[in-house]
Amino acid sequence: MSRRGERSPGPVQLRELIITALVYPRRLMQGSIALEVCTHAGHYAPRQTDCRLCEHSPECEWLTGHDQHVDLKRKSVEALTEALEISFSYVDARVTLDGHDAIRCRCEACGWLRDTERLLETLR
Repeated sequence: MSRRGERSPGPVQLRELIITALVYPRRLMQGSIALEVCTHAGHYAPRQTDCRLCEHSPECEWLTGHDQHVDLKRKSVEALTEALEISFSYVDARVTLDGHDAIRCRCEACGWLRDTERLLETLR
């Protein structure tokens, strides 16, 4: 039972909650990559030097394993939780660099951080 007397979500519901939560950071990462100059169209190629040296390498690597073309429903809750933790750190770093106060700010990114922090607490 949760703190409010509600039932805790089961594994299928947790998976769906995580997959839904991954939509925002995916959109944010895709928007940060200059696809018009990327020779790999945003698909991480670990054997290519230009990918390894690119400033967007972390985003591309994450997106390659978690974009809308990957069957996330086949991934374990543990793997999805790890992806969510990585994306949480990414979004947190972005709002910190932009000078947001994630507790008080009402922007989409800060709202996502607050919601995702609660979800991660449920997963721990």
